[in-house]
Amino acid sequence: MDEGPFELLRAREFIEGAIAAEAALHVRPIDIEHMDDVLRRMEDLPHPTKMTIALDREFHTLVAGILGNAVLVRCIGELFDQRMNPYFELLSSYFENRDSWRAAAEEHRAVRDAI
Repeated sequence: MDEGPFELLRAREFIEGAIAAEAALHVRPIDIEHMDDVLRRMEDLPHPTKMTIALDREFHTLVAGILGNAVLVRCIGELFDQRMNPYFELLSSYFENRDSWRAAAEEHRAVRDAI
């Protein structure tokens, strides 16, 4: 069965939600500092660029890293990297812009605050 982009997004939503919930139980002040650093670097950047995508990936893997499990960090990184294909690039050209990036940054901040 072929994997579609919406299946990937749903899988990420499910897995990353569970990881964030568990991370909230194990977070340390240094983890919050690292997330804040990424969030600061995400502010007011045009999107999509290689830099914004790298920062987005860094945030997601930082959250997984709170659990101290290298397998989870690798899995989250690999799931994130699967969006780097022609179909996602086409979707990105239609849906991603400065406003959607600002909304994504706000969602990342909400995840940080929840953790």
